[in-house]
Amino acid sequence: MKIHLISYTKFPLKSIAAAILNIGIGKDIRSLEEITYEEAEEAFKDTCKSFLTAPLEFASFNFFWEDIPLFLRSELERARIGWSYAERSMRFYQAEKRNPVNRIDWKYFPSIKTKEQRIEFIKECKREMELYEYLKKEGIEIQEARCVIGSWYGTALQTSTNFRALRDTMALRLSSQAHAGW
Repeated sequence: MKIHLISYTKFPLKSIAAAILNIGIGKDIRSLEEITYEEAEEAFKDTCKSFLTAPLEFASFNFFWEDIPLFLRSELERARIGWSYAERSMRFYQAEKRNPVNRIDWKYFPSIKTKEQRIEFIKECKREMELYEYLKKEGIEIQEARCVIGSWYGTALQTSTNFRALRDTMALRLSSQAHAGW
């Protein structure tokens, strides 16, 4: 899995600071140029210490998630508030064209340790892809044939979020109890 940052708020620190300075001390910010970097950094740190986190929503980010396993995607989408999602549709995408079995990233499957275990896992994944191909050849629509592909299969996801939601999601997903893939 790779995560690509494709766009973001031009001056995220100052954008957050403008909001907190307005709320916190009533300072009118008409241009981000009015805020020094040091002032922005101090306002940001102050915001992160408080429960007044709405200013963190003034910085946004757009990511492209490449080869995100479905189970990790599901965990990400649990943090629905503050995120927008556009997932690749398997109804229109030819799943077999990317040779997904050869793209398995073993760090997402930490309990599969031995060569023998990996061989068996790969056999099952190949069997799922063969069944998917067979069903399509038999006239089953892609949107129905895709149901035989397991959650190991990587998909593509486009997301948009603000700093507050990103911070809150990563606080949960990067905890010691989260899946090793995170």
